[in-house]
Amino acid sequence: MLNIVDKKENMNIKIYKRIYFELCLTQMTAKAGIKFYGEEAMQALMQELAQLEDLGDFLAKQASELTREQNNVAL
Repeated sequence: MLNIVDKKENMNIKIYKRIYFELCLTQMTAKAGIKFYGEEAMQALMQELAQLEDLGDFLAKQASELTREQNNVAL
């Protein structure tokens, strides 16, 4: 009897993990998000991009400033 309970409990944990990963950790592209959520998604995207810009994560550089490896990644 204990073995059956353990298997059921283990199965429930697997199901919960699958649901968690599918719902919580799945990301969609900006295009899909805008199509699905409309203006609300556009505003959220703009807020996220503004935060990244405020943190200095988006700094434009000339291609001549990049190393050969960085230029190849960008292609």
